[in-house]
Amino acid sequence: MILQKNLGIALDIGTTTIKGRLIDLETDEGLSYFSSLNEQLTLGHDVISRIKFALEKPKGLEKLNKRIISSINFVVENLLSSAKKERDDISLIVCVGNAALYHFTLSLSPENLVKPPYEPAYKDFVSKKAKDLGIKVSGRCELNFLPNIGGFVGSDAIAVILASGLDSSEDPILAVDIGTNGEIIVGSKERILVTSTAAGPAFEGWHINCGMRPVEGAIESVNDKNGDLKLKIIGDAEPKGISGSGLIDMVGILLKRGTIDKSGTLERDFVICDRPKKVFLSQSDVRQVQLAKAAFKAGIRYLTRLSKKKITRLFITGNFGGGIDKENAETVGIIPENIDARNVAVLEDGALRGAEIFLGDRETVMPRIDGILEKTEHISLGQNSDFEREFIESMKF
Repeated sequence: MILQKNLGIALDIGTTTIKGRLIDLETDEGLSYFSSLNEQLTLGHDVISRIKFALEKPKGLEKLNKRIISSINFVVENLLSSAKKERDDISLIVCVGNAALYHFTLSLSPENLVKPPYEPAYKDFVSKKAKDLGIKVSGRCELNFLPNIGGFVGSDAIAVILASGLDSSEDPILAVDIGTNGEIIVGSKERILVTSTAAGPAFEGWHINCGMRPVEGAIESVNDKNGDLKLKIIGDAEPKGISGSGLIDMVGILLKRGTIDKSGTLERDFVICDRPKKVFLSQSDVRQVQLAKAAFKAGIRYLTRLSKKKITRLFITGNFGGGIDKENAETVGIIPENIDARNVAVLEDGALRGAEIFLGDRETVMPRIDGILEKTEHISLGQNSDFEREFIESMKF
């Protein structure tokens, strides 16, 4: 008789990337990690275009659901093969993601997200048999999707709060999840404010000429050594492109050199390396970075002003290769000027880590999530004139 293992999978379902970790629930040991592109990208690069697809195209929601389930199955398959484990060994899958991806995964209409008051019709904690959703696991495997907060702000924000400890902090903390649909969180154990901002996928390697995900061959960091660029490549491989963290480094370096001016003008393509493949930064790439960083910078300014508290600590998380350089992030404008760089920490895979925390101890963490929801206020930036003014001002470096 073969005894079944008690394994769990934590999934961070992102607009661009899906990340997963396989965990032994008896020992809390991480057995494997895998990330892959969200197959929905072919139907829309952002959640708004996908919602439009779901509502306007024949069987649009069904097609989006099939893509996300296929992506999840691909991640599950690779997690198991890496750890040499079987599907029957999985007893629990915990998912986090923004509100739109929650709807797509569970085959729920996202219509309410794009009409006043722009609040999801469905936002509760969900527990279902994973197999009933089309996930290729045994019938005993349960799937939990953590609850949404409001608007597009979903359970990925709750997961970042769990991972950062923001909900138990005496002093106000700022947490920023940098992604295609990024979240900004300000708060402490007393009160939490959250918002989302459509920053676009530039920091995840999309819409950048030589951009790529943080996988083997991606430039994950760049250092300027007396005018010579020192590149760190994931997997010590030949450079194929540049990841979000490398992009922030490169723009920061060129700003310091004066090659990019305060308005974001880059007079000609800048070649980062030319062997074996030419990797360069163009004017259009810089504009994509400006749009993304302006969305975050404006959102941070607006939310911190609403909180009326002095922020002393910042957590940055997102789909980066090996984290980001704090000095370059400050130069680009992602880190606020009034926060000491020594109080800035990179929270690697913050949303995935939060899902893992829930996976490891549901009985303890669920009341904590209820407490987070009770003291969290969702702030909508849509059609907000103050935010729009902040965004325009934040475009400059």
